[in-house]
Amino acid sequence: HGSEVTDELFEEMTMQEIMGGKGDYFPGIVPLVYAYLEYIQCDQVTFKRVDMYLTFIMERASGTIQTDADWIRDFVTSHSDYQQDSVVPPTIAHDLMKACDEIGQG
Repeated sequence: HGSEVTDELFEEMTMQEIMGGKGDYFPGIVPLVYAYLEYIQCDQVTFKRVDMYLTFIMERASGTIQTDADWIRDFVTSHSDYQQDSVVPPTIAHDLMKACDEIGQG
């Protein structure tokens, strides 16, 4: 009896559905933020800044932009020293840290 109520209150959603909405019953967090910005009559400079972040969040949620975890996984699994055994040897760890540093340095 209690489980039936719980099943009606909760639904599993993807990150894209949580952020962008699902059907006509869940608007999504990002559209709610845009509606709020419109409601408060957000100035153009602030809107542009927030829009940049919301666009980034939506692209991450949809998989358009690769996550850091995906990038690291791809780096490790495509490295010539990787043996397909889930072990990250020191050579790969070193090369990964070097690549991250280079990215950080621009």
